[in-house]
Amino acid sequence: MAILDNPFAGRFVADLSPLTEASAAIGKHISELAMALLSPHTPASYGKAGLVGMNGEQEHAVAMLTTVFGNVMRDAAGGGIAWISSLTKRVAPGATIDIPLAHKDALYVRSHYDGITITLPDAPLPQ
Repeated sequence: MAILDNPFAGRFVADLSPLTEASAAIGKHISELAMALLSPHTPASYGKAGLVGMNGEQEHAVAMLTTVFGNVMRDAAGGGIAWISSLTKRVAPGATIDIPLAHKDALYVRSHYDGITITLPDAPLPQ
C-alpha cells in the first residue's frame, strides 16, 4: 500500500499523463517490496486498487492503475499474462479498500477468484 499526495486534488486537469507516468516508479517500488515480503514464495494471483480522497476525482486513481502500473506488477511477479483485476473509488477517510484478485496467468481460473479488504483508518485525508 502507498499513500500519495494528489497533485490534482481540488481542480480539473485535462491531462492526467503525469499520474500515469509516475505510476511506473511507484508500482516498481511497491511490487519489489511485496515480492521481498512474499519470498521465498511466488504469487499465483494478484489485483490492484486505487482510491482517491474527497477532493480528488476517481479518474485520478484510474490514471495511476493503467497498463503502465500493471506491466511493472507483471514484471515483479514473474511475467503474469492475464488481465489484472482492479477497482477504483472516491472515498472518505476510513473507507474500506476492496482489492479483487484473479490468477496471474489465466483470468478464468475460478479457484483464484477472490478478494481482500483492507482499511486504513486515517486515509485518505483531504488535501
